[in-house]
Amino acid sequence: MKKFLSFTLCMMILFGILTTANAAGNLAGAKKYTLGATQQGELTESTNRNVYTFTLNTSGAVDLSMEADFEYITMIVFDSDGNQIWSHCEHWNATLEMAKYNQKIELAKGSYFLSLEGIHPGYGGRWYGNYSFTLTHQPANESFVDVNNGSNNTIKNASQISLNTPYLGQLAINDTKDIFAFDLPSAGSIDYVLSANFEYLYGCIYDANGDKVWDHCEHWNSTMNTLNYTSRLELTAGKYYISFEGIHPGYGGRWYGNFDFALNFNSANEIFGESQSDKNNEVSTSDAININKIYTGQLALNDLKDIYKFTIPSNQKVRFNVKGNMEYLYFSIFDVTGKKVWDRCEHWNETINELNYDSEIDLSAGDYYISFEGIHPGYGGRWYGNYEFYISNGGPISKATMGISVTINGSPVAFDQPPIMENNRTLVPLRAIFEALGAEVLWDGNTQTVTATKGGTQISLQIGSTNMYVNGSVITLDVPAKLVSDRTLVPVRAISEAFGCNVDWIQATQ
Repeated sequence: MKKFLSFTLCMMILFGILTTANAAGNLAGAKKYTLGATQQGELTESTNRNVYTFTLNTSGAVDLSMEADFEYITMIVFDSDGNQIWSHCEHWNATLEMAKYNQKIELAKGSYFLSLEGIHPGYGGRWYGNYSFTLTHQPANESFVDVNNGSNNTIKNASQISLNTPYLGQLAINDTKDIFAFDLPSAGSIDYVLSANFEYLYGCIYDANGDKVWDHCEHWNSTMNTLNYTSRLELTAGKYYISFEGIHPGYGGRWYGNFDFALNFNSANEIFGESQSDKNNEVSTSDAININKIYTGQLALNDLKDIYKFTIPSNQKVRFNVKGNMEYLYFSIFDVTGKKVWDRCEHWNETINELNYDSEIDLSAGDYYISFEGIHPGYGGRWYGNYEFYISNGGPISKATMGISVTINGSPVAFDQPPIMENNRTLVPLRAIFEALGAEVLWDGNTQTVTATKGGTQISLQIGSTNMYVNGSVITLDVPAKLVSDRTLVPVRAISEAFGCNVDWIQATQ
């Protein structure tokens, strides 16, 4: 009972110290400490607090090893602004009359203060005497080094990463979140691979509007003290943000440490590429398809439905075939009035994890819509993925042509309007390509002229004109810049070569 009361009193006194230490302004006289050195000191009845300052040139773990020959000692870490970020009160071994403590403290790059204080337990216990401590630093080797309270804790300050590249990160006591930005050039799957050395890690993906499209909280293997997680996530084209956050479980579990991850991309090879606007989710924005053509599509976490329009020239029986790698797929056909004329919900073959359905359907002459929709079975089944389908009236079947993709130095470029081909020239949305090339973009709505500047090169184009000006000199284009779905498209080869880039066209993959 006495030990419990003394511990409670210690915590109460500690709380009072912690809430008043910063206000007292006692950090100004801190002694400079060199990492790795063994520091000895003494607390007395008149001087019951010593403060040391140390600097981390990069983020990482600080191993604190401390010994004291008195009953209660409190250790507190403050940041450079005097804000308390960590504390611990240690009680000695009453038999050995010695307090020993070891702790790994994850910190971002910056300067810190370590305060050592004796705690008077209120019943005459020994709260002053000699101590020694050592701080050693283990760099986290972060791909993007965090400073002070974190450098990439918000979407606005997210660190830009590339697909198919491994990255190292750290969650620290004063940096509880890391956010990274990435771009998908087309709809496809992300193989999300993660490992960490702490107990709970919460991962979350947001779209360009900041809306959450996926999240997961993973717990480590308590035997190995390591956390490993992999998942395949289907997403449409566009900009995304992935956030990593340590989760405090409420009972003292370790929620900070080092992690590494990679986002490995595989294109869905959609015939009609989709960005985050989910352009073919409604009848009014459906994509027109042809009979006897094979089309590939994708249902993603942020794209739950695809609708296509097709025409049956005469009353006839058609064959419908669909294959997919999702567990449940619902497909339906309805006429131009919105009346459903046929539907089916198909479950995959659980042995090969593949869905394959083939059927004959009687249809009258006219226009129709076919809809594909992932069905969430309610118990975590996979309801999104790639699919391939065709509608045949018995004629020869061939594959439809896929859309155009663009990469710069191996990194894919995301477009909100798919590139198009005109007169054997590829046109791409101007702002996305100019910014991907590192150019600053200005738009004059009155003259419908775009100006892009990079280094000593300035390019100017006007909608509808075949003249492109490079530092004042005119170059004649094969095709002019044009407006498509409220987006300005420009010839990618001409503007890229004007900035000194080499441009290659790969026919096999467009």
